[in-house]
Amino acid sequence: MSIGSLASLMSLAGSALDSTQKALNVTAQNVANQNTAGYTRRVVAFQDSVSVSAVNVSVTQQRDPIVEQRLANQTQVAQAASSKLSALNDLQNVFPVNSSGSTALGSALDGLWTSFASLEANPSDTATRQAVLSAAGSFASAMNSAASQLDQQISGINTQIGGIATNINSLSKTIAGLNQQILEGRDTDGSISEQRQQAITQLSNYLGVSVTPNTDNAAVTVTASNGAVLVGGASSYAFDTSSTSGLTGGQIGGMVAVRDGALATARTALDQFATSVANAVNTQNAAGVDANGSGGGPIFSSPSSATGFAANIKVVMTSPSGIAAAASGEGSGGSGNASALAALKDAKNTNGETGGDFLAAMLSEIGAQASAASTDNTAQNATLTQIQSQRDAVSGVSLDEEAANLTMYQRAYQANARIFAVADKLMAEAINLGQDTTVS
Repeated sequence: MSIGSLASLMSLAGSALDSTQKALNVTAQNVANQNTAGYTRRVVAFQDSVSVSAVNVSVTQQRDPIVEQRLANQTQVAQAASSKLSALNDLQNVFPVNSSGSTALGSALDGLWTSFASLEANPSDTATRQAVLSAAGSFASAMNSAASQLDQQISGINTQIGGIATNINSLSKTIAGLNQQILEGRDTDGSISEQRQQAITQLSNYLGVSVTPNTDNAAVTVTASNGAVLVGGASSYAFDTSSTSGLTGGQIGGMVAVRDGALATARTALDQFATSVANAVNTQNAAGVDANGSGGGPIFSSPSSATGFAANIKVVMTSPSGIAAAASGEGSGGSGNASALAALKDAKNTNGETGGDFLAAMLSEIGAQASAASTDNTAQNATLTQIQSQRDAVSGVSLDEEAANLTMYQRAYQANARIFAVADKLMAEAINLGQDTTVS
């Protein structure tokens, strides 16, 4: 064998040693990142030829872009479902059911009607009249408390959105920076694209987004579900928290759905309920005669508008003698109007509902929405788990497979080292021929 052939053999063996060392490094990297969220398994491929004195190795990521896009999309849906369920549970907690199966509002309303019934039985008793004002105060207080809690929940959602916006803006900047690196041609092994996909998936936890490849097929444009651009190429844009209506997907989408849906509906219904009760009681009291022989005055404050009235309703009557228990034409000790006030319990609105029916329907609707949200949350998270499993089947790290690769690459490294050693020995023997000084 010629010196040139031996040199080529040594070069080939050295190249093979380098390639198998890279393969061992990739295997070690896969094992180290087995539990790293979003990590994509690296795969080694060797390209060799008998006509060259080198062994080349390439490293690629084992990934399915379609499955990864499905994972990002389902992450948006699942996070929205979880966020919506949490907000609806908070809404239900505004109207807790007591041991008797009633809510604070329901008990306060029943207490008001009961006080009128007691007044009917004893219209001249000052203590009974005072009990009516006390029951009216309890009803107004219960309305104020419920309205305040709803307002606080709405405010809390807006505050949470503001906090999440910081994370959204940070991720948008990260994606834009990774776009820039890819445009500069620095994504030689796909690792930058992997980081970008991980950032997009993280962003999907917070907000529904759509991702569109740019015309260069390198950078991407990321758009929020309301059409606002978050990332365009190497530029990022701040998330506008002042315009969140219509947003879907992610934690924000779930919160917005409840804020602008069930919460807004409950807030409006509460105002209508307070207005209806106050107007009915005030109107009926005005139709009777009080203890002083005069026409009855308003017991509750009169709403100028239904909007916001539940938070502001209050008892304006200060003297129990102002309650008009007697009907017109009766003496001041009569009870005809007290009977009419007590009968308001069964009075129906234009929809054929009593006050109790209206309240029960409102609370039943909230409960139904929470129940449906719970079912949807379970289903969406099950789907997310299924897609995650599909992604892991393609891109996840299998320790068994990596152990097999590790053994194979170690043996390959040992074989290449042996070839290099043999070629080195042959080269030394060839050089030593006819020489007084030997080379070892």
